[in-house]
Amino acid sequence: MPELIASPDKNTLYLIEKGRLSTQVLSLLEHLNRKPTRDNLKLFETRLNNTLAPSLLRVAKVAYIVGAKDVGFAPDNVAAIALEREINARSKQAANWIAATTGVALDITAAMSRARAISSGRADLIAVNNLAVSFFRGTRFGWGLDENSLKSWYVSDAHDNDDTCDDNEDDGPIPINEPFQSGDFEPPAHIGCNCLMRLARRRKL
Repeated sequence: MPELIASPDKNTLYLIEKGRLSTQVLSLLEHLNRKPTRDNLKLFETRLNNTLAPSLLRVAKVAYIVGAKDVGFAPDNVAAIALEREINARSKQAANWIAATTGVALDITAAMSRARAISSGRADLIAVNNLAVSFFRGTRFGWGLDENSLKSWYVSDAHDNDDTCDDNEDDGPIPINEPFQSGDFEPPAHIGCNCLMRLARRRKL
């Protein structure tokens, strides 16, 4: 079987969710900006998690099914449940971090400007980064159904500067459930990372 490269931009659901989620996140940011109190910040975190979780799960589940098909396996309920737990945990973690950084940005002593914190550009970054993690994690879980599957980091053409992504690519094919040098199990390694993931197979003895 030839190698496959997983790319979220070739996934229709990912593209739909990217636009939808970005719009929803921007609306929540703007609502908080109108009255940035501590109580509203906590409410923002809860609402953000409730917005992120279903969108991330939809993308992860479809990527998982496609990943399973890539390696010729039927989706497994045990793996699907484990994936859902990881994505839900990711959503809560992301909502907490985004709320914390937004709260700082809305304060008069902020390093991040208020305008930047509430911008559509930031909403896009939040949507893209979290959906990309979900897409690649779902893909990894699907590929992982085949014990002969290996993964490798594929640095994107838009990658200009040497960083941890290049180190990850230098790892070559590694087992599905092992981390790359950066500590990540799949792309993205950082905000704005456009790297992809490649499927390889162990040679059967």
